[in-house]
Amino acid sequence: MKFKCTFSATISDTFKKRGWIDADDYKEDWDIYFCDMNQMRDLFTSSSRALEEHQRIGHFRNNFEISRKNFMVRNLKRLKARIERAFGKDEGKKCMFFPQTFVLPTEERWFLTEFRYKPGAFWIIKPAAGAQGRGIFIFGNIKEYYNWRIKLEGNSQTQVQNLSPQQQQSYQQYVLERLKISPNDLKKEEGIGIEPKSSSDIVELDPEIHDVHDPLFTPSMDDLLLTHDYDPSKTESSKNNNIYVIQQYIANPYLIGGRKFDIRFFVLVTSFTPLKAWMYREGFARFSAGQYSLESLQDVYIHLTNVAIQRTAEDYNPEKGSKWSLRNLRQYLTARHGHLIVQNLMNNIDNIIIRTLQSVHQLVIQDRHCFEVYGFDVLIDDCVKPWLLEVNCSPSFSPSNEEDYKLKCSIIDDTVNVLDVEGRLTGFEKRVGGYDMIWNDGPIYAVPGDCGHVEGCDDGEKLNSFLGCMNDRIEQLRNIHTNSYFLRQVMKENSGPNYSKDITLVGPSVRGKVFSKSPPRDDRFRLPTSSRETPPIRSRSSAPRFQGQGPFMVLGKAVHMRRNLNTFLQRCSADNNRRFPV
Repeated sequence: MKFKCTFSATISDTFKKRGWIDADDYKEDWDIYFCDMNQMRDLFTSSSRALEEHQRIGHFRNNFEISRKNFMVRNLKRLKARIERAFGKDEGKKCMFFPQTFVLPTEERWFLTEFRYKPGAFWIIKPAAGAQGRGIFIFGNIKEYYNWRIKLEGNSQTQVQNLSPQQQQSYQQYVLERLKISPNDLKKEEGIGIEPKSSSDIVELDPEIHDVHDPLFTPSMDDLLLTHDYDPSKTESSKNNNIYVIQQYIANPYLIGGRKFDIRFFVLVTSFTPLKAWMYREGFARFSAGQYSLESLQDVYIHLTNVAIQRTAEDYNPEKGSKWSLRNLRQYLTARHGHLIVQNLMNNIDNIIIRTLQSVHQLVIQDRHCFEVYGFDVLIDDCVKPWLLEVNCSPSFSPSNEEDYKLKCSIIDDTVNVLDVEGRLTGFEKRVGGYDMIWNDGPIYAVPGDCGHVEGCDDGEKLNSFLGCMNDRIEQLRNIHTNSYFLRQVMKENSGPNYSKDITLVGPSVRGKVFSKSPPRDDRFRLPTSSRETPPIRSRSSAPRFQGQGPFMVLGKAVHMRRNLNTFLQRCSADNNRRFPV
C-alpha cells in the first residue's frame, strides 16, 4: 500500500508504522493522499486521468461551505429558518448553538443596530478564512471599532495614510450618528480618529442615490470615500480578503484555574450524500496562558487559546504544553457538577455536530474518493452550555508534546482503519478503534449500558457517541480482525430472499448477537423535505373536488366536465329511444 502526504511528520510516521510505502517518487500510483486544498484542486482540475476506485483523498472539493466562518453561519441560519417554518420556533431554538454573528461589510448596518441595543456587550472580529488566531480583534467600544474599520478599508498602513482627514471625519460622523453618540463624548486619544471641526466638513450623501431616510440603510465605505474623489485604483486590496465575521464575544466562559479554554473534537466524514460521520472519543482542551480578565481585551494570551499563539508566551512549557486531554476534562467536570450535567453537555455537543453537518450535506459535492477529518472548536460558558466557534477542514496534526503526538497518531491510524483500503472490515461495524459512528443516513444509537450512559439529548435514545470515555482502541481493533471471519459468515447466513441491507451496524465483539432492522427515524434530528415544508394531505372526503392550482387543476376540471357530458348524452339518447322507437 502506498500513501502520499504533504503535511507534518506525524502522518508520515503513522503510515510507515503500518508498513505503507511513501509514494513521493510515484506520480499517480497511491492509495491515500493527505494534501492541502491547493493540491486537491490541482488534482481534480489538471489531472489527465480519473482517480482509481481504491484511491482516497483527504478533502472534499467545496469544504469551504463548512470551514469558512461566513459560509458556516449562513448555512446554520438557513437550517434554523427551515426548521422553524416546518416544525415551529421551539425546534428552531435548538439550532442556536453559535453566537450572534454578522458578516462584514455586507451586514454592518444590522450589527450597528444590535450594538446600540446591547451597550454592555463585547464583540470579536475574525477573518472569514483566517486560522491560528491571526487577524482577531476584540472590542467593546465604538471608538475601537471605528479605528479598526478605517484600517480595514485601507488593508495596509499605506492606504490609511492616503485617506484624507475629510474622509476619516465623514465615516466617523456616520458611525456616531448611527449610534446616536455625541462627537463631544469622544476623547482625543491617539489613533482613535479626528473630531469634526464643523458641520461643513461632514460629507452629505445624495438622497437621490441613497435612501438616507431608511433606518436599515448603511452606506458602505466606498460610498463615503468616493464623495471625496477617492481613487480605489491606487490600492491593491481585494474585497475577497476583506470579508470578516463579527460575533458577540462570550464574556462568561467556563474557567479552570482562572484560565479560559476551548475544546477540539475530531469528526470523520466519509460521505455527505448520504451523510456518514464518525466521532472520535478523544480530544483535548486548549488553555490560555494568562488569567482571564475583561480589562485587557487585546491580550491574546488571555482571550485566545490557539496553540500557535500560546507557545510564544513566556511561561509556556513545551513538555507539558497548554492542553488537557478530553478524558481528564470530563473527569474534572463530573467531579464538580455530577454525571447527569456532564452527560447532558456531551449530548448537546453531539447535537451541534450533527446539525452542523446537516446544514451542508446537500451543498458539499459528493465524491466516493473523498473523506475529511474536521476539527470542531467548542467553547463552554459558566452555565455549562456549549457554543460552536468554528470548524476546521485542516486541523493541525503537528504535536505539541509526547502525549499530543500519540493522540494524533492514533487519530490518523484509526482514520485509515475506517476507510478500510486494505479490506479488513465487513462494513457493518459501528466502532473502529477510537471512532464511533454517530450517523449513517440516520442516527446510530448506542447499545444500552455502554460506558454507563443510557439517555441522549431531550430524554431520547443515546447516540453512539462516547466523548471523553475510555478508549481501548488496541484491544478493540484486535477484536475486529479476530472476528472478521465470524462476521462474514453471519452475513452469508443472513443473505437470502428475506435479507435486507437496511440493518443496524454491529460492533466488533458481538459473537452471538442478532442483526436487527434499523430503528425508526428520530424526530430530534429531523429535517424538512424541502426548503418549504409540504402541507399535510387532506383526506378525499374533506378536500374540495378541484383543489389545487396550475395545469393539473384545469385538466381535472376538463376530465370531470367530459364525464358529465358523456353521461348527459347517454341519458338523452336513452330518452329519445324510448320516445321514438325505431
